[in-house]
Amino acid sequence: MVIVAHVIRQYILFSFIIAGWVLFWNVSLWKKMIFLLLGVITGYYVYLYSPVIQTLISLTEVQVVDNVPTENIRITAYRYFFTEFSPNSISSIFGNGVPHAHSSYGRYYNGVINDQMRLYFSDVGYAQIYAQFGAIGLLAVICIFIRAFFVKIPAEFLYLKLFIVFVFFANIMSGYFLSNH
Repeated sequence: MVIVAHVIRQYILFSFIIAGWVLFWNVSLWKKMIFLLLGVITGYYVYLYSPVIQTLISLTEVQVVDNVPTENIRITAYRYFFTEFSPNSISSIFGNGVPHAHSSYGRYYNGVINDQMRLYFSDVGYAQIYAQFGAIGLLAVICIFIRAFFVKIPAEFLYLKLFIVFVFFANIMSGYFLSNH
C-alpha cells in the first residue's frame, strides 16, 4: 500500500514485478495457479473500484495520447544530457558536477535546462549520473549494480539484492539512485 500511495507508476510496476517473481520462485505449480487466479481477481476488482488506480490509468492514457505527435520528454532529456549537456570531452569523461544554485553552472541548469527546456535530472537517472559524474561515474554505478546482483549472499539477506534490482530499474525513468531523500 505504501508503494501505491507514492503514486509513481514505475515504482508500482517494478515492485509488483519483483514481488511476483519472488513469490513464484519456489512455489509448486498448483500454488502458482491459485495465486495467479487470486491475483487476477484482486487486480480486476482494484482496477474497477480503486479511484487511485483509475486516476493513474487515466493519467497514463492522457500522456500517451498527448505525446503521440511529439517525442517523449524523457527520451529528449536522455538525448540532451548524453549528447549536448557536457561542454567538452573532459566533462563527458569526468562529469560536470552537481549544480549549486548560486554558481553560474547552477543558474544555467535551473534557468535554461529546467525553466526553458523543462528537462530535469530527476526524470532521467542514468543521464543524471552521466551529466554530473561523467562516463567514469556511470561505469562505476553499473559495476556496483552488476557486482551487487551477482554476489552470493545468505538467503536472509535476499531482500537487499532485490532492492538493488529495484533501484537499477527505478533509476531508468527517475533519479532514484541519486535521490537526496
